[in-house]
Amino acid sequence: MSGLSGNEFNGKVLLPFWRIFRDFAEIFSCLWDYSDYTSSCNRINIFLALEEKNDNLTGTELTTDLTIKKIEFVDVSFRYQEQTESEWTIKNYNHKFLHEKINHLRGANGTGKSTIIYLLLGMLVPQKGKIIIETAESKKYNLHREINLCSWRKNNVAYFAHDNLTEKGSTGQKQLVSINTTLEAKKDAQIFLFDEADNALDQVNQQKLAEKIDWLAEKGKIIVYIKH
Repeated sequence: MSGLSGNEFNGKVLLPFWRIFRDFAEIFSCLWDYSDYTSSCNRINIFLALEEKNDNLTGTELTTDLTIKKIEFVDVSFRYQEQTESEWTIKNYNHKFLHEKINHLRGANGTGKSTIIYLLLGMLVPQKGKIIIETAESKKYNLHREINLCSWRKNNVAYFAHDNLTEKGSTGQKQLVSINTTLEAKKDAQIFLFDEADNALDQVNQQKLAEKIDWLAEKGKIIVYIKH
């Protein structure tokens, strides 16, 4: 049996490595293309994975034709699992989010704004207190005990954040496209949460978004707007 020439030897030895690196290249290419999608789902997936989450899937499903006029946090306290019994992210929090207006949440990082949103989404359950949903018919529901939270998020709430707005194009373009797409898909929702959703928009498009938000408030929606 004759030996392999240098070129033949190199080719046979390097071929498996070439195939491996080719496969890695394809994987990295897929990951690169997939990165926009994963960033759009990342925050929601983190919510869903939180051990504190305890969805009620058997409660009342609020129809989209009713008007939710108020969401009230009543003496709500919450801490994450890594926090001690004396540490609270929010403590004895009382606040009313009203319809037909823009409800602003402002403050530095770490002041509990995102936790309030997670609680409102039903992704977290407060250790103390309750969140009351009140309709125009004066019916009241305890969010975590009486409402189907999966239906609540799917049908009643629209959520916009700077890191889950992903469409092709520049950062500002993809935010604007995603906002418009989500607004159309969630046009029957009653609760609209904007978590720094305009941070990549230029001044002109920020104004356009502000006009859309004003229009939603005029339509009787509850708007919660976070700005650091």
